[in-house]
Amino acid sequence: MPIFYKKYIKHRLSLKSQTTLSNLRIFLLDLIRPIRTTRIITKILGPQYKRSIKDIEIDITYDCNLRCFNCNRSCRQAPSKENMSLEQIEKFIKESIDKNIKWRKISLVGGEPCLHPNIFEVINLLLNYKQKFSINTEIYLVTNGLMKEVLEKIPQSIKVINSAKEISAQDGFESFNIAPIDLKKYKNKDFKNGCRILKDCGMGLNMYGYYPCAVAGGIDRIFGFNSARKHLPEKNDQMFDQLNTFCKLCGHFKKHDVINSEKMSKSWKEAYLKYSTKDFLLKSKSTKLTKY
Repeated sequence: MPIFYKKYIKHRLSLKSQTTLSNLRIFLLDLIRPIRTTRIITKILGPQYKRSIKDIEIDITYDCNLRCFNCNRSCRQAPSKENMSLEQIEKFIKESIDKNIKWRKISLVGGEPCLHPNIFEVINLLLNYKQKFSINTEIYLVTNGLMKEVLEKIPQSIKVINSAKEISAQDGFESFNIAPIDLKKYKNKDFKNGCRILKDCGMGLNMYGYYPCAVAGGIDRIFGFNSARKHLPEKNDQMFDQLNTFCKLCGHFKKHDVINSEKMSKSWKEAYLKYSTKDFLLKSKSTKLTKY
């Protein structure tokens, strides 16, 4: 969609009209997706979505003070207190500067980012990157709004997106834990196509490294593939190997379906069971996933 058209929609149409157009867009994309994601069409047209080189979501923590159904970071299904270190944030900034990458948008997400023990230090590091190297970069904090005492101290230059969640059932959450690989109609799809998250949210970074999207990083945390890039990918790295690995497990690859209950397919049930066992936590988890 041309930039001028996006600006026109944003400034001239009511919020209700914008929502209607957004829903229409999702409907049309869902309509063509079964054909668009087939291997033969993908071979002809190329992947439907490509990983972003302008935007990035950083999962600075998987700790969360809510337990939402169908959480695509598995904060409810597999709770964790894992946090990114300040050294990892510094490494990300250094790599960005060394490769002359001036991000359009950096989003701090999780988990609940306000639960990170060094949230203000993380913000200050990113603000320093913005002020000294990439003045046009927009820095976002995506929160559920429950940590009011922290939010009151967030610098005004940080754009806060408050989802205002309070309960486990979320109206906009999809069936994340229904893996396409467990459904017969997705057996022959080309998972290099990704989904709209690549375009809408950007690539991902967590304590293990870089992914085509942050959701993929959350999947890796559970399955332990250790597929993260340990250094900032080059612009021509489309990360197709990761898309093939993670999209077949991600419910977002499927048709847009919003549910208010928690549902899981076989692959996810087995993965969570393995993750929760003492043997996996003590042995496999520490050896399979290496830090960024």
